[in-house]
Amino acid sequence: MRKYLAIKDWTTTFNYPIIVSKGDKILIDLLKKEDNPDWQGWLWCTFREAEGWIPEQIVDVIESNTISAGAVVIENYSAQELNVKTGENVLGEKILNGWLWCKKEGEETYGWLPLSVLEELQ
Repeated sequence: MRKYLAIKDWTTTFNYPIIVSKGDKILIDLLKKEDNPDWQGWLWCTFREAEGWIPEQIVDVIESNTISAGAVVIENYSAQELNVKTGENVLGEKILNGWLWCKKEGEETYGWLPLSVLEELQ
């Protein structure tokens, strides 16, 4: 795992993250797009009662029209984000579309943080 330093505070705005498992069928909202560079490569999806961003790399579209697409998830995924304060260290496991899957140093809970609030340590 690589070590990163939080150079900005980050607080999630999603209190109930979408969580899906391999094989789940989801609905993608093709009209909901985000211009923010931190969100490129992410799809706004619905699964049961939950909504949230899912990386495009883990979905296989099976049907589509102009406003939505049905898809199957090809790996387990949680949209859980971490909250960090400037100066905290995190250990990163995976980078996807400008976000890091990581945990705070000394803790066990994983979540996503945007790379824009982190600096990789040597």
